[in-house]
Amino acid sequence: MVYNIISGVFLAIRAAIFLFSTWALVSMLRRDAMDFSATVRGRGFWLAVLIGCAAVSLIGLLRGGVPGLLEWLVLYGLVYYMGPEEQRMGPPREQWGHHA
Repeated sequence: MVYNIISGVFLAIRAAIFLFSTWALVSMLRRDAMDFSATVRGRGFWLAVLIGCAAVSLIGLLRGGVPGLLEWLVLYGLVYYMGPEEQRMGPPREQWGHHA
């Protein structure tokens, strides 16, 4: 019974990491390339990182078990992108009333 509870907790952690990576990737794809001029890294870098994060988190979700070091690094990358990098870019241009 305890094993089933722990397995369920690990599955929930993996699912949350996957959903977070998908959210970050969609958020990044919705941004204009000009937004990335304020970031430390460019759009191409973040596109590669976030696609990698989504792939690693999906593989981890399908594999099951205890989240590994790579998944915790994915979480670190996601938090860094969604935190400091998005703050540097400001709100998406769509919210400013500029439509392409």
